[in-house]
Amino acid sequence: MKRSAVALSLAIIGLVAMTGASIGQKTVNPDTLLPFMDSQGSWGFMDKSGKTVIPASFYEARPFREGFALVLDQEGATGYVDERGAFIWTVPKDSLDKALADYGLAAFEEELDTLQGDLGDFHEGLARVKVYSGAFQWRCGFIDRTGKFAIKPQFGKARDFSEGLAPVEIPPQSGRYGYIRKDGTVAIKPEYENAYPFSEGLAVVYHEEFYGFIDKSGKTVIDLKFDRVGSFSEGLAAFGVRDPGKKATGFYGGSLDNLIFSGKWGYIDKSGNVVSAAQFDGAGDFAEGLAAVKKGALWGYIDQKGKLVIEAQFDSADSFSEGLAAVKKGGKWGYVDKIGRMAIGFQYDDAYGFSDGLAQVWTGDKMGYIFPTGKYFWGPSK
Repeated sequence: MKRSAVALSLAIIGLVAMTGASIGQKTVNPDTLLPFMDSQGSWGFMDKSGKTVIPASFYEARPFREGFALVLDQEGATGYVDERGAFIWTVPKDSLDKALADYGLAAFEEELDTLQGDLGDFHEGLARVKVYSGAFQWRCGFIDRTGKFAIKPQFGKARDFSEGLAPVEIPPQSGRYGYIRKDGTVAIKPEYENAYPFSEGLAVVYHEEFYGFIDKSGKTVIDLKFDRVGSFSEGLAAFGVRDPGKKATGFYGGSLDNLIFSGKWGYIDKSGNVVSAAQFDGAGDFAEGLAAVKKGALWGYIDQKGKLVIEAQFDSADSFSEGLAAVKKGGKWGYVDKIGRMAIGFQYDDAYGFSDGLAQVWTGDKMGYIFPTGKYFWGPSK
């Protein structure tokens, strides 16, 4: 999907309950299926040979994860399909009907604009979903691989499971976050104004205007003293120090853009020791030994010792995957290798990381998949 993702929104108004009749043939590993968009703008899935497995019949589709993909079909049904294209769960029609009646059309459309972000991919066998509970309130819960609720909708907000725990708002509308286990029981009491998924044994939490890290017992292992932080990746996490007189927003995100604020960034290790001083204007997660950092208006890459190994020269930069990273310059995207050479020139309007030897790229409103050589596997220029 393009970076300016199309929301799963207005078409949901006409949602029709689906039983999920099978289409396509069963595949061995659905997570290897690739979403594609046809010439009419409809989405389907193909295998690694380029053969269509699930015909293009969706208004929007996310990649498969743990055997299921989140889709919005042409009838307005939003939910999860298996490798045959059969729905295992859709947003309940009666839930949306009640919301439409309460909100009115205009306000309801605005609510639907947020629904895409509130439906999560499968993580550790569970997917985060949201349903309308009445009185202008929505509740989050988790479904299992059969499409049944493993944890009933009861939380005001929730994030995905990671390392056996999920951050949730308890009780709804309280503004307090804790962590639950997969059986729905509380593992860490709701003591924080915000909380985020675990990564490498530690989770970011926010309380009284500062961020820090806790372990899975709920013990604070790195004091809540940072203005901003990112999750740990390869043993290091970005931290931010706001400029004097500037107030931190209290927002934590999972992309480079969301990790930028009015201040400087550095990196800490799991003991809380500073390994790279706060000197950068933006910072990303480490991947394959390198992290994207911003100096002034441009992005480059540092190693785990904080040494700049690829000079800041890009307008935007993503994390490395399979030896290459998508970078942007002059309005176009290309790919750089780990020693700073352009492996694939700047030519795409959008580009994503490589996975299993392929990367999704966009030229205008046409998408394709390329090999690390830049040759098209599938797409407009094949």
